[in-house]
Amino acid sequence: MKVILACSLSKSVGLGHFSRMMALKKSIVNDVDRGAGFAILGNEPKGPDTHLIGEAVISNEPTIFFESIADLCIKNSVKVVVLDLHKSAEGHHLVRFLDLCCGNGIKVVAVDCLVNYQQYLAHIWLPSIFFDSNDVSVGPRVCEISLGWDHFLLLRSGEAAIWEPGLDVLVLTGGSDVNNLGSWLPAELDRRLSSRARIKWIRGPYSAPPVIPTAPRLTWNVCHNPADMNDLISTSSYVLTLFGVSFFEVLHHGIPVVVMPLNVDDNRGEFTVIRDAEVAVVALDPKDAVNKLITLMGSEDLAKNISKNAKEKMRIDGCNILASKISDLIG
Repeated sequence: MKVILACSLSKSVGLGHFSRMMALKKSIVNDVDRGAGFAILGNEPKGPDTHLIGEAVISNEPTIFFESIADLCIKNSVKVVVLDLHKSAEGHHLVRFLDLCCGNGIKVVAVDCLVNYQQYLAHIWLPSIFFDSNDVSVGPRVCEISLGWDHFLLLRSGEAAIWEPGLDVLVLTGGSDVNNLGSWLPAELDRRLSSRARIKWIRGPYSAPPVIPTAPRLTWNVCHNPADMNDLISTSSYVLTLFGVSFFEVLHHGIPVVVMPLNVDDNRGEFTVIRDAEVAVVALDPKDAVNKLITLMGSEDLAKNISKNAKEKMRIDGCNILASKISDLIG
């Protein structure tokens, strides 16, 4: 074991950190010399692919979590640790672990986190299209920071097909539906979309069941923590989603998509880039997203243009690039 992949996972944190490290693990798993250990700060994962993790450190207590990873690093002569952590992981326990890594020549790569801990890091990898360096408190040493359309860490499955119009709408509200959209959005969609529309509502592993109308106009299919999200995305005609990892998975497949923020003031920089690149329709909030979805479903030219632009932006696999970076750091 030369590499450890560590991430946050819980109902409040969501699935994004975990799914990125799962995607990265698949990119390096075939190289025995770079076989990756796994560590989760939070809860045990739920889902069909969890057996692929292998033996893992799992703890919702930060001190135990970082001490356990430190033991693994020393016992296995680990060369690189990749951290994809929620901000809640920061604290004295993290600093002690980063100090240990520096003292033992272990390179640390941070994925979408720890920008204020640059003095401890070999690289900051941002699966993002926007970064405001003014938000960073620069320490005594500044490490390399990289980002871009080729930096997303996604579970990919072949080439995206040519998009064709249809009536299948996929709705993604996140692993835990923190905004409780399932309590009212199904009724809104059922009332306003074409009566021929078919809705696939993805219920995340930590989400409550959506409230489907008792006598629906539309055809509804609720998929609870499905095994193959790539298949569900690729067989959809349109997607309505919150901004997050799943949004970029949709772009990879070239499915015309309406994207909305978790909160109205979130991700303004990213949404400006997305709007300018014409890879999605950007909504202000869930109610606006329904309006935008109706517009998108009524314009084949707009949908085709979004599909073409999205596939072009997402054609490079970021997992392969990061795996190569890790290999370089191992030396």
